[in-house]
Amino acid sequence: MTVSQEPANGDGFGNPYIGMIPAISYDFLVTINPCTTSVSVNSPSNKITYTIGDNTLTDGTYSFTQTPDCGYIVFVDLTNLPAHVLHQKNSKDFRIPKTEDRSLEGTVTVNVKGYVSEPDDYTATTFTQKADNFNFDIEMVDPCPATVLQPFAINDM
Repeated sequence: MTVSQEPANGDGFGNPYIGMIPAISYDFLVTINPCTTSVSVNSPSNKITYTIGDNTLTDGTYSFTQTPDCGYIVFVDLTNLPAHVLHQKNSKDFRIPKTEDRSLEGTVTVNVKGYVSEPDDYTATTFTQKADNFNFDIEMVDPCPATVLQPFAINDM
């Protein structure tokens, strides 16, 4: 804190001061803490089904929401996404291009995790991850499954 004497000019409302008045100034720091948020997911159905040989399929739209919306960038990590399925970041969904590959038949469970890095304090030197995630199945259906006939014997009649 600093205290000094300054000449009196008046109070700013036309009232003059007589003599000297003390002027006091303070040095202070304003700290603005970071926005604190939570992340939640709006997920698609729990299964995307593609029949091998069909046209390209786009499905599984999802979104992650911050509450309140602090404007942090939401990053997305995928676990176990098959190579023949494309994650479309901009539209936040999945695309399965047309394929005739019957060896892809089966079901795979995929995990999608959305997260933000929230600063721990105003210095923004350390961060805490706020996240949510969901699982869904991608089922590739073979429209012409092979049937194996069991051997059988014909007895004399």
